[in-house]
Parts: sequence; structure tokens; C-alpha cells
Amino acid sequence: MRTIFSTADVPAAQRFDYWQDVVASQFRRRKVMAFDRRNFYADIQVGALGDLGLVSCRASPLITSPGAGSDEFLLVLPSSPVHLDFARHSFATNRSDAYLIDAREPHLVAHSREPIDRTLLRIPSKLLGGCISANVTNRPLPLRGDVALLVAFVRDIVRAEASGLSPTMAWQLPQLVRDLIVAAIGQLTGVTPRLEAASRFETLKLRVAIDSQLTNPNANPASIAAAAGLSERHANRLLAQEEGTSIHRLLTERRLLAARTALSDPLQAYRRIADIARAFGFLNRTHFAVVFRNRFGLTPGEYRSRTFASRITT
Repeated sequence: MRTIFSTADVPAAQRFDYWQDVVASQFRRRKVMAFDRRNFYADIQVGALGDLGLVSCRASPLITSPGAGSDEFLLVLPSSPVHLDFARHSFATNRSDAYLIDAREPHLVAHSREPIDRTLLRIPSKLLGGCISANVTNRPLPLRGDVALLVAFVRDIVRAEASGLSPTMAWQLPQLVRDLIVAAIGQLTGVTPRLEAASRFETLKLRVAIDSQLTNPNANPASIAAAAGLSERHANRLLAQEEGTSIHRLLTERRLLAARTALSDPLQAYRRIADIARAFGFLNRTHFAVVFRNRFGLTPGEYRSRTFASRITT
């Protein structure tokens, strides 16, 4: 995500006028009103996932109304309440709601009486292939199943640092999100989704299930497969075909990477190695030392010592 707009370096008296000029030219807003111009602030960050757009916005309380609509849908994930008025209905959202806006809607007015903090995923309408229906857009979404998975995944993408992604994941991520979108819309409309990579989507759900269980010492292949909605046999076959691994090996790998990160974190230097091992499901320190050395070529203690020593010398 990169910042494309901020009032941080603009004189206070000019911030709102500056904001109006930007949103009118770049975000097609017909009307913008601030509840408090004197203390106005705003910043916008943007990113891209292939042909999908990410927008993160923070601002003072506002009333906004769009101008000419664009041919896209907006998955909105607010962290602050907002009231939305349409031509024939209205609704209010809380901090945990998500909703899908048809950006072609000309009559939308959004009232935010609390500071704004929201993330938007911009989805070209062609991606949905005409399967979208009026009873899905411009209203809160039910946060369950594939919809909840999509919302959680988009929030994690925004929080994550792009530099932390492997080249393989950075390449696959746009298609994974596209598959999640299609599956979520399919759930809402009752249409069986046609995924471009159905097995890759199932692998994504497995990875999400695994990452959610890194600190659970009782996690096992059967419980992880069940959390992803798959049988253990099918899940292991899928991982073997897609990535040459298994649930057990992938869980161990993810736990080792998380433990290595903790061992190299100066803010966690006070923690004992045994405590870090237990935090990521390794209840036996000897076993942890063996698998850590097999994976990284050093024992946990050696890795921590060398990491901190290199920081001191540089």
C-alpha cells in the first residue's frame, strides 16, 4: 500500500478544500461535506492485486455522495460506523459489518458521524460475469462461510507488509482473492462458482486454517482439514499435488517460520526459547531444537545469538 493523499503537511485552514479537489478529480464524488472543517484530516493509501484495487481511507466525519458511477463493485470493510442512503432504502453499519456497493448507483449518500476508517476492495464488474443480483448489493453481507473468509483475508492483506510475501505468494495472491470473491458471491446468490483454480482455492482455505492454528498445541491434520471444509485424505492429496507437502509438514513449516521470527525479534529477547517453542505448538524443547536445526542449519539458541550479534556489528 502506498499513500497517495495526506493532509499531514497541508496547513489546517486549507485541508478540507484540498481534500475536496482530490476526491472530486480522483474519486468521482459529487458532494463532500465535513462536520468540522477546522480540525479536518484525511489520508488515503492504495494498492493493487492484479486487476483488483485496494483502498484504505482515514478521515474526519464526512457526508459524501458519488458522481457518475464506475463499472465496478466495492467491497467495503469499515472499522467505524456509517449510515448509507440509497434511492429506495437505507441502512446503518457497525464496525464489524461488510457490504458490497454497486458503484453504478447514482443516489448513494454516506453519513459518517465518527472518524472514518475503512478499507475498500475495488472489483471490476466483468469479474462477476453477470452473476450478481440486486439482493446482494447495497446492504450488509452475512459474515459466514466464504464471505467471512474473504473479508478476513482482505483485512489481513491490508495489514501485511508486501515485503513479507514470497515471490510465489505475491504472484498467486491476485488469483486467490479473485477465487474467494467468486466463491463468496456464489454463496450469496446460490450459484455454484466457476473458479479458475478450484484446487488452488481449497489450498488457500487449508492455509488459512493452518495459520489460525499455529499456537494451538492440539491442532492436528484432521481438525485442520475439517476447519477448511475438507476431508483429511482429500486435503493431503491436494497439498501433495499442488505443493508436494502434507497438512502435518505444512503446519510444522509454518510453526518453524513463526518461531524463527520470534527468536529474531529484539522485543522478544526476554522470552526463553522453551516458551517460544511452546507458544507455537512445540511442547518438547529437544524435538523443537532438532526440527529447527534440520530446517535452518542452526539450533534455536545459535540462530538467536547470531542474529543479535549481526545487528550489533552492523
